[in-house]
Amino acid sequence: MNPTHKRIAEMAAGWEGSKAEITLSPRDAQLLTERGAKVKPGRREFDPATIAAPDLCAAVEEMLLDSIRDELGIEKEAPKVEPVGDDGLDKKTVAELRALAAAESVAVSADVKKADVIEAIRKARAPK
Repeated sequence: MNPTHKRIAEMAAGWEGSKAEITLSPRDAQLLTERGAKVKPGRREFDPATIAAPDLCAAVEEMLLDSIRDELGIEKEAPKVEPVGDDGLDKKTVAELRALAAAESVAVSADVKKADVIEAIRKARAPK
């Protein structure tokens, strides 16, 4: 298992059964966002993010399952595909969009409007 994933799993074990909000580094927040966790980003890019303990535990469970699947050579179930034309970005908050942009390595300045963040993410996702 990846040492970073192991560290996050050990952290989550201490919060199992709790409903607390946990502070995360921006890098840990990005890793958990990639797993579909509901991470609340900090006010600025380098500020700590927060996550609810149940969401952290669920994301770590998914990481552990992925690790086991990789070791055993089991293919992960195909993700549900959203209908064409509805990528769900319009329904997200600006904070969620900024976290998503950070996770997808899309540079977004602090004074950009929601529509501009959505456009930048869609451009980055477009086939090249």
